[in-house]
Amino acid sequence: MKKVIHYIRGKYLSETENWIYTQIKYFKNYKPVVYCHSMENIDIFPVEEIHSLDNSGIWSVPIIVFNKIWNNIFHFYPAFIYFLIKDKPDIIYSHFGPAGYFFLRLKKLFNIPMVTAFYGFDLSKMPKRFPKWKKRYKKLFSGSERFLVEGSNMKKSLIKLGCPENKITIRHIGIDLDGIKYTPREISADKEIRILICGRFREKKGISYAVESFGIVKNKHPELKLKLNILGDSCGCNLEEIEKRKIIEKIKNYNIQNNVEIFGLKPHAFFIKELYRNHIYLAPSVTACDGDTEGGLPVSLIEASASGMPVISTLHCDIPEAVINNLSGYLVPERDVNVLAEKLEFMVLNPGIWKQMGFEGRKHIEAHYDAGKQAIFLEEIYDETIKNITY
Repeated sequence: MKKVIHYIRGKYLSETENWIYTQIKYFKNYKPVVYCHSMENIDIFPVEEIHSLDNSGIWSVPIIVFNKIWNNIFHFYPAFIYFLIKDKPDIIYSHFGPAGYFFLRLKKLFNIPMVTAFYGFDLSKMPKRFPKWKKRYKKLFSGSERFLVEGSNMKKSLIKLGCPENKITIRHIGIDLDGIKYTPREISADKEIRILICGRFREKKGISYAVESFGIVKNKHPELKLKLNILGDSCGCNLEEIEKRKIIEKIKNYNIQNNVEIFGLKPHAFFIKELYRNHIYLAPSVTACDGDTEGGLPVSLIEASASGMPVISTLHCDIPEAVINNLSGYLVPERDVNVLAEKLEFMVLNPGIWKQMGFEGRKHIEAHYDAGKQAIFLEEIYDETIKNITY
């Protein structure tokens, strides 16, 4: 069996990065080996083989410190040389642009083909905020064979940064459809209509606009039993705290405190359960002032649509490739609270459309975002990349 290295420059694996795990566990023709800097949640995301730089069971403290110092100077960890000699991989898959750049020297040293996947902030926010990444990416584009993006919008962004178009492949992030049961949405016995939002309190998530649109609809229709459930919170950093204050302020301004519940940051399993307690998914993503975007689209939105939930989102990044406007949901311009409220109001007042929208959403996700199908496609990309490699 061929072997593929999955390089994650950081921890393997936070609970919110379950979508990375779906790109690892479904392989049939390639054995995945994870390279990372540290480990957590191994019980949730088990892999057969993993090499971590902080594994004190293998490395002594002086060697760990030496690796960190070496990386600060030369931008790669010498410990990975040992792993690569031992593993003899056929191909490398780097998750996120920076991971590809920092593995480039080792890729060249061992003459191993490499695929690098871009996911969002690495493509939009980083080059804008840190110009040095534009130069670094040009080296990556020149020295590596293949780059993956989630959709046509990301492809255009990568080309704009200087990546040759013939090196770019659009590949959707797949989700585990076996773990997401399709359930048509209908009015609950208690007549309450529940709307779900999920995401960290970052500007790009557009949660303040979602709250405002909900407030408009609720105040216009006080007779309706409406509930807004928010799975998310600030991590404590300054920008997210600013966004949190904005969200709380909107809740107070519209006097909807009794109609909104903020659950905080929850595990992925909690989110999946909440999908079935709610009727409508609201995800009005926007381009943040610092250039941060979804890049592709939120995985939570794909999962919501797969569950049979109608979606209201925005014409942002690659969201229009997952949500079919006027068929599986509604898409509105970014930051347009009035249009967002109009669509939310229409969906709330017309629950008869939920079932068909949810059905169309599930069908579309099954066709284009199934993790099993995407794993087969990824292995085909590996095969083609290896076949075309020349040194």
